[in-house]
Amino acid sequence: MQLSLVYEARANGLLCSTARARRAECRTMHDAERFSDRETPLHEYHPAFHLDPGSDDLEETDADQSTSAFEAADRAVDVFVRLGWPRETTRVGVDYVCDRLTRAGTRQSAYEALRRDEHALALLDLTQSSWLAMLKGLLGIQHQDREHTNAGRGMLMLFLIGHQVDDVVSMPDITTLLTRDVAALAVEDRDG
Repeated sequence: MQLSLVYEARANGLLCSTARARRAECRTMHDAERFSDRETPLHEYHPAFHLDPGSDDLEETDADQSTSAFEAADRAVDVFVRLGWPRETTRVGVDYVCDRLTRAGTRQSAYEALRRDEHALALLDLTQSSWLAMLKGLLGIQHQDREHTNAGRGMLMLFLIGHQVDDVVSMPDITTLLTRDVAALAVEDRDG
């Protein structure tokens, strides 16, 4: 009975079940601790929050270099427009893809859901091949062999990791993919 009470107290401290608290792997773990239980704030004692005061690049942080998701979407629209896509169609399409991407959580699941999305085709008045080109350009080609290439990453990822519009426009994998259906889009845009 005493052993059961010891493991129950241990489970309460670890915030887990008594069965898990009995396992040997939990012997080295410490009890859960609230930030408010300490007298000194976390940022004062934890080394992850410390900066080297002698460092010269305190002003130049990664935040200055990074690209927000909104900037990445704007840059993607600029790439499409440079390659001959109509601005309005592209803006709505990029926003639609970004919205679905945030809901899906991963590029792969967003791509799988969007490639069969007939609502997007009707909304944007695109052909299936143009829609797939847009998806592949934005989210990347979802194939294991292309996973670590620029075409596999897609424009949104490329912009988030620091590429510029000129860099992406000069990538043949992406420009070839996006320029195949531009002539058809230009004709549809003039006729519409």
